[in-house]
Amino acid sequence: MDDSWKSELAPDMFGDTLYCTIAEEIGPANLLKLSRLVGGSSFYVPIEDRLLRPLRNKKIVEEYNGYNGKELAKKYGITPRMVYNIITLDAADKTQQN
Repeated sequence: MDDSWKSELAPDMFGDTLYCTIAEEIGPANLLKLSRLVGGSSFYVPIEDRLLRPLRNKKIVEEYNGYNGKELAKKYGITPRMVYNIITLDAADKTQQN
């Protein structure tokens, strides 16, 4: 089937809607991909901080040297207690894996 005509889809064709905003940000082709993946279902997109949390935690574990908890907390916008919780959970995970 010839789908080449779909490449002519433009964000402004969606009117003043959330779909237009999304298409402007990620492109109409990616909006169509998203539609194929989750179209017709209820779909919740978490806030950016939640999506980035696993990477943030990984970076904290990599950068932690035993003395820089406060600096990491400031760098990543969390509390020192959260830094230590992340380090503790990572150590517990590593212990369970061995």
